[in-house]
Amino acid sequence: MLFNLIMEIGDFYKDKDILVTGGCGSIGREIVKHLLNHNPKKIRVFDQNEFGHHKLKNELKNYSNVDYIIGNVRDYDSLKPVLRGVDIVFHTAALKHLPLCETDPMEAIKTNTIGTSNMIELSKQENVGKFIFISTDKTVYPTSAMAATKLLCEKLVLNTRLFNSNTKFSCVRFGNVLKSDGSVIPLFIDQIKNGYINITDDGMSRFFMSIKDAVDLVLKSAMESSGGEIFVLKMKSLMIKDLAEALVEEFAPIVNIKPKDVKVNYIGVRPGEKLYEQLMSEEEISYAEDLGDRFVIRKNGAPNNGTHMDKDLYISKYNHKLSKEEIKKMFVELDLLN
Repeated sequence: MLFNLIMEIGDFYKDKDILVTGGCGSIGREIVKHLLNHNPKKIRVFDQNEFGHHKLKNELKNYSNVDYIIGNVRDYDSLKPVLRGVDIVFHTAALKHLPLCETDPMEAIKTNTIGTSNMIELSKQENVGKFIFISTDKTVYPTSAMAATKLLCEKLVLNTRLFNSNTKFSCVRFGNVLKSDGSVIPLFIDQIKNGYINITDDGMSRFFMSIKDAVDLVLKSAMESSGGEIFVLKMKSLMIKDLAEALVEEFAPIVNIKPKDVKVNYIGVRPGEKLYEQLMSEEEISYAEDLGDRFVIRKNGAPNNGTHMDKDLYISKYNHKLSKEEIKKMFVELDLLN
């Protein structure tokens, strides 16, 4: 069955012209690398990060079907030629760091919301086949500027006015992606190297996924999308305190520091931050379907007449948490400490 799925995905992306915005970011570049396994006609990597382009181009120097384009999704006019002839768009470009978006919310609005609006409008004009927006579980009952802008992006992507468009618009909603750029594990590792670690609150929990899980979810969901859906991976969860303690115990000796010598600072919940995350709102559950490995929310379909779903499936507060030993095992399996 897995072999058949891989073959289906390969057939779907073969000979396609694909645009990945934010293509030099941790998710974008992994999408690019995975797509190259499926013989696309061309991959257009769009990003404002010049040095990111340089690094990725060196890494993929043996591939002649990758086009590296410097630009910003805020700039409507510069996007026009970029989208011409594209079959599939993976829109990952975003400002995602919660504290920075809290202090500069207008910048988050310009990149996340206006940038996404630009991408949607031009994708319609250019008759792009499929448009996949990369979202976050933080859009469910948002409390931060970043989450609010991403929720507005979801609303734009799922606007019912787009349902008759030639372009099929869908969203993929992530949890925390382990070891992605700027995520908690690289942050904790840098702190441990300096002899301390900052923990916000003992009660903070998060859903998480590996980069591979994230990319697999995106590619599979894009293939299956028909427009108007939000795809959500079923994820495990953990307590941030347990993650921090496991990292101290496992990583500190690697850098010749005794775990007991790492100072633990409790800094409190940051502005806009939640103690736990939720994959779907209570209203969305009425439209949710269980696909086994994922949920799909189809707001353009009929509600499921009050379908019940256990809270431990979609709220990290109630979800079964990994133990510290399971977290340590995950470090090894996913090579998270290197």
